[in-house]
Amino acid sequence: MLIALLVLLLMIGLLFVAWKFIVDEPPESCVLRVAAAATLGDEQAFLDGFTDDSRQMVAAVLALSRGEDMAKSPKHPYYFLATENIVSADRESPESARVRVRRPGDDKGQGYDIPMARGCVPKYLIMEKFCLAPTWQIDAKRFTGGRLDSPQAK
Repeated sequence: MLIALLVLLLMIGLLFVAWKFIVDEPPESCVLRVAAAATLGDEQAFLDGFTDDSRQMVAAVLALSRGEDMAKSPKHPYYFLATENIVSADRESPESARVRVRRPGDDKGQGYDIPMARGCVPKYLIMEKFCLAPTWQIDAKRFTGGRLDSPQAK
């Protein structure tokens, strides 16, 4: 009986570790996931990377920019995410973070802060209230796109 209890506790521990290090991605991974979706042109995966509040707004801007070249036009929503390098990530709270990114060609001191929030991809919602796998998502409503002069500036 004691051995069975120890094996059960070991399995629970392994599940917890797997959940924390495999499923619970850091904010930087979310930006990379959304950037990959933008680069591949996967609109649904791109939109899943945004919070509920900003998803409809990004979908509308995406629909309006269908005629623009995503790699060259700064008006296209993909442009902000498809060509960026991650410089740093700062967690402001357990539910909020900022990821500093820089486009190729920018000076080393320049960059953009992408605001992040904890949210849920719609396919992981159960009964529209319980999230099976909460993850980091981009909060486009707080994104200003302003150029920053220093990586330490907020």
